[in-house]
Amino acid sequence: MEITQLRHFKLAFAGKVNNWELASYELAQVRKSFDAAAKFYPVLQNVQQAKLIGDVTYPALKAIDESIKAKDRASFQRSFNDLTNACNGCHQQANVGFIVIRVPTSSPFTNQVFPPPER
Repeated sequence: MEITQLRHFKLAFAGKVNNWELASYELAQVRKSFDAAAKFYPVLQNVQQAKLIGDVTYPALKAIDESIKAKDRASFQRSFNDLTNACNGCHQQANVGFIVIRVPTSSPFTNQVFPPPER
């Protein structure tokens, strides 16, 4: 899930600067991470992780996907907040509520440009 946390961050910043191509790419990577977690760890410590991902996370990912396709920054921010809350809800239900995710406020990636390139 550490990689998913990095993708969560990059997704946030891509949407913040309207880089919809990067946002779409990062969303696909986040989805792959959740798909893998559901496939390889459907039940973890007696928690139905695959069900949680399907019930809580996938609807949030779908909403983000729709906002990216619409290139709607306000909708993106709302759906991204919903994803962040979904992550924390899953963590609570999976007995790891001490892992709290938030919307990032600054970038640790000084080697990546987030605004879309001018074409």
